[in-house]
Amino acid sequence: MASVLLVGTNPEIFRELADVLSGRPEIELIYAKTGAEALALARKNKFALAVTDEGLEDMSGLNFVHDLLMVNAMTGTAVISGLSHDDFHEASEGLGVLFQFSPNITRQQAEALWERFEAINRLSAIVPPESRNG
Repeated sequence: MASVLLVGTNPEIFRELADVLSGRPEIELIYAKTGAEALALARKNKFALAVTDEGLEDMSGLNFVHDLLMVNAMTGTAVISGLSHDDFHEASEGLGVLFQFSPNITRQQAEALWERFEAINRLSAIVPPESRNG
């Protein structure tokens, strides 16, 4: 079972993503409204993936990703952002964000994220742990 954390004040923004992921029996969706709530959950649970809105009540989505890295750097992340691709890349540099969603997540984007996430998991499964650090 893989847990996916969705962080945002309005769960409706994740509708398309939730539809894509909830069709997979190995996925459990967990919602959090604030960055602080999500970080508290991440301290107690291992999440395979966290998807955040760009603006949370208590911090930006990118600040949440930064703080999540300090809790568990192995959690994959995606961010909803209205920034251009280049501006988002600049703003998120060094955070290892897997995917940028547009403010209105489409089913096509949701499926693309999941395909990317599964590809990364397949690659990490074939790389021996002792080879990962160098």
